[in-house]
Amino acid sequence: MDAITLAAIDRCIRCRISFIAYALPGERDVTFFANPSAGIGSDSANATISFFGHAANSVSISAELDAGEVLKTDLRRHHDPEITPYVRSTDRKSHHIAVERIVERLRNDGGKTVLSRTIAGQRRSDDWRPVIESVFEKSTFAFRFVYYTHTTGCWLGASPELLGSIDSNCIFSTMALAGTRTNGEPWDSKNREEHQFVIDYITEKLTSAGLRPTVGKEETVTCGPVEHLRHIISASVKESSLSFSDIINRLSPTPALAGYPLGPALLDISLNEAHPRYCYGGYIALHLPDGTSRAYVNLRSCHFHDRHYCIYAGGGITAQSDPAIEWDETEAKASAILSSIT
Repeated sequence: MDAITLAAIDRCIRCRISFIAYALPGERDVTFFANPSAGIGSDSANATISFFGHAANSVSISAELDAGEVLKTDLRRHHDPEITPYVRSTDRKSHHIAVERIVERLRNDGGKTVLSRTIAGQRRSDDWRPVIESVFEKSTFAFRFVYYTHTTGCWLGASPELLGSIDSNCIFSTMALAGTRTNGEPWDSKNREEHQFVIDYITEKLTSAGLRPTVGKEETVTCGPVEHLRHIISASVKESSLSFSDIINRLSPTPALAGYPLGPALLDISLNEAHPRYCYGGYIALHLPDGTSRAYVNLRSCHFHDRHYCIYAGGGITAQSDPAIEWDETEAKASAILSSIT
């Protein structure tokens, strides 16, 4: 990331000016733009940020200022109230009890629930530039992002999960990304079951929207310290009246971030997570200059403010889950961004 972009990011954070900087998977070029008055999300915005489970309350950022303009413009610091990071880490005992409680329900009812945990702390410095630069440099396999709005606060992450994209041929693509391993052993039945829930949910949602989804071949993809199962799922939207936002809002949150069936999974989350998720599990949607659109899920991320931060990490719980293994999975998922922060 170049020095001008980093300086513009720092200035926006300190002045509380809405902005986003991102790099697409496999690319090192960073796109940055700022908007002193971010508003309600819309298809015409350059970027749209959603909360977990509340896509209707999304926030839009339009490309009003580039990095150079941010540095030249007389910006006054905003003092509007904003969401600050959750300040408590999830302890291992509480996580263990929550997993056992969810497993007991799933043994009776079936399905999957994604349980998340938090790692909260303080840095010695409130200068996030080296952390941002590290995340963008280390995780080129992922969609790297950092943004701020008055509604969301500051978020930084490296997401491996595409929620959806539409290309110039009107093909909508998404992915089922679930199941996690760290040691390259064969995929077990628990991870395959967890992954299949995501495939089934996505195909059901697209079919009910009048589309004809096609499921691609199975892949194992490396995402930093862990590996996941992945299937690309696509459908033509050429004859559909649905907008890009319509489709991704039908999919979000997927079972990779919430669970399946959705209703019972969301109830499990509300009963067993002491922390608010805010933007974790929501999405970042981009409307690109070439007329295409992409949306990525907000995960492998942290919420930060001044020196405080809160990292989020989650895992899919099924009737076969072991609490110790689930804890270790969240440790592995959080390790990349935690190492950049500390």
